[in-house]
Amino acid sequence: MSPEPPPKPICWRNETAQRLDRALQHQLPQYSRAFLQRLIHDGAVHVDRRSWRLPGRRLRGGELLRVQEPPPPAPLAAQALPLHWHYEDAQLAVLEKPAGLVVQPGAGQRDGTLVNALLARWPELRDGFEDPTRAGIVHRLDKLTSGLLIVARDACTQRALQDQFAARTVEKRYYALVERSPREARGVIDTPLIRDPEQRHRFRVGRGGKRAVSRYRTLADGFPRGRALLEIRPETGRTHQIRVQLAHLGCPVVGDRVYGYRKARGGRAGRTPERHFLHACGLGFTHPQRDERLTFVSPLPTAWRRLLQHWGYAGPLPQDG
Repeated sequence: MSPEPPPKPICWRNETAQRLDRALQHQLPQYSRAFLQRLIHDGAVHVDRRSWRLPGRRLRGGELLRVQEPPPPAPLAAQALPLHWHYEDAQLAVLEKPAGLVVQPGAGQRDGTLVNALLARWPELRDGFEDPTRAGIVHRLDKLTSGLLIVARDACTQRALQDQFAARTVEKRYYALVERSPREARGVIDTPLIRDPEQRHRFRVGRGGKRAVSRYRTLADGFPRGRALLEIRPETGRTHQIRVQLAHLGCPVVGDRVYGYRKARGGRAGRTPERHFLHACGLGFTHPQRDERLTFVSPLPTAWRRLLQHWGYAGPLPQDG
């Protein structure tokens, strides 16, 4: 049997001035915006025969758009993973995401993610969401960040919870182990963040970016090499916000190979493990169905305590989230 021919490209004439990703979403409503943005990043979208890789780049109107539509991906596998659940009801759940777990499938990884685990726990999620790669996902934590995460068991609850994040009514707290103690014991970091045009996976502080606000306070210092433990309360939810802002402050997160030190520092403090030390320790939100305020805490990870003890620190540490 001969293989099926690849799908033909989709071509049309753009009529209005708008963002490239919005033009694709209007023409191809069967796909999620996130999926279309990935197509743009992958070079599958051409404007007047030139590849455009920036979803936010603006069209003027009159351009010829060409999209090489990929074949539909194979269904995601349901994979049971050992996870710690703080709370669960018929609409939502709160879990503890371990460092190293990817939240949702993406280019190059379709197995071993949190979404795969959610499909194993609740098979009905497979048919309840427009985009199966985001089934149940309300918000995300970076791969190497651990801590509290909310998941939704239906699309209505997902939208309601995402609206709370957009309205900034969700309370979030993080622990961050940083390379040096900030000059001020507490303060506010208020900076605009933009995507780095030279390295698309990075963000940086820059003019014209989206405003990002985080409050911090020092919980403990006096660790080897001047390191310190901070509590961070982000008031906005930009990608990599805490990591970028702490690096901008001169206090990058320990183990952050993107925004901090690229190589582990040795000496008597020992080598840094293969993770960055950022932990979502507090979460508060309103239950969409019961209109009840729910609050969850996650203590300082045991591995962090052991590492600080290994470094010789014997001072007080937070006892809860």
